[in-house]
Amino acid sequence: MDFFKEYIGKQIYGVGIVAEVSRMGNDFLVDIKERNQQIVACSQNGGEEKERELLLLKGKNIGFTGVFTNHRIADVGLHGVTVDNCWLERK
Repeated sequence: MDFFKEYIGKQIYGVGIVAEVSRMGNDFLVDIKERNQQIVACSQNGGEEKERELLLLKGKNIGFTGVFTNHRIADVGLHGVTVDNCWLERK
C-alpha cells in the first residue's frame, strides 16, 4: 500500500466493473473492481431515480474519476479504497 501514498489527495481515473451498489445513509456506495482486482468505492448521492440508474450499472464496465483518499469504509460488503468527488461514466 506504500505505492498508493503518492496518490493521496490527487485526481485519479480508472476503468472497472461495477461489483456492488449499496446504500450508505442517504447516499449510495458503488464498488468498482478494477482490472488489477483492486476494489474502489465511489460515493454517489441522489434519490430513487439515481438508485435505479446505479443498479442498472451492476456488472457493467464503467470509467471513474475522482480524488484518491486511500481510506477504507468499515462496513459490510466489498468497499475498497475510497474515491471522493467520484464521477462515473458508462463505457
